[in-house]
Amino acid sequence: MTPVTFNSPNSYIPVHEWSGHPRLDSFSIDFQTNERYGVLAYMLGAENGNNMNNPNAYNKLTSQIQSKLLSFNRDFFSLEIHDRFLNAYFNLGSSYIRHQVVDEPVSTGTSHQITVEINDKYATFKFDQRAETSLRIDHQDHDRLELTSPLIIGGVYPNHSAPFSVNPSLKIPPYFYSGMLGHGFVGCIQDVEVNGRMVNLTHFASLEKVSGVSAEMCTPMPNQCEIGHCMNEGVCMEGWNRFVCDCAATGFNGPVCNQRKNN
Repeated sequence: MTPVTFNSPNSYIPVHEWSGHPRLDSFSIDFQTNERYGVLAYMLGAENGNNMNNPNAYNKLTSQIQSKLLSFNRDFFSLEIHDRFLNAYFNLGSSYIRHQVVDEPVSTGTSHQITVEINDKYATFKFDQRAETSLRIDHQDHDRLELTSPLIIGGVYPNHSAPFSVNPSLKIPPYFYSGMLGHGFVGCIQDVEVNGRMVNLTHFASLEKVSGVSAEMCTPMPNQCEIGHCMNEGVCMEGWNRFVCDCAATGFNGPVCNQRKNN
């Protein structure tokens, strides 16, 4: 498949073909980045009962609390890069499972492939040429992922991150850190495969018409901090064909630490 480059953390590609296909047996993605954070892929799923089945308790909740509880109590699957490490998340019931796929950073600027195979009890991970690892993911009341939303690649669909969603069932869960913080993937994604079928990302990108996504070769440009710079003693960090400014130790914010913080 043609490589797709995500140039902006606000970009995303929804694969609507996979909406309403509740069984996720396998997922595979090839990615290449040197960014510290990034959403690779996620899918929202079916509501799980618990207290949501009690109408009296449910009706006493405010819409904001409803939204939070539903986001915790919905089936969920995601892959994200958090602080340069690759994490997988699963929710099958009322609690979530976080799993660090490999014990070394994956934001190396080189190409990596992660394949996740899922059955009723376990998720099996194959990363590059490493040996497979397994994780038990079933729940005593719920033993199969039921995923109902489109597969989202590279970022967060706008309605899924709205603070006061009209439909709380479409909220991403708060433990999905890169998604909640708006850290979309910046880098290159090539082969995406779901249940043994290849996904044509360029096709779905053209349907969605989201800016910041292009079909081009996966070629990073080195030493971006030598081209641009951060102001007011902000720290420059290399990104994927861009530089990123860390303004935390300054009295400024903004893309290049050029906007004074409000007191």
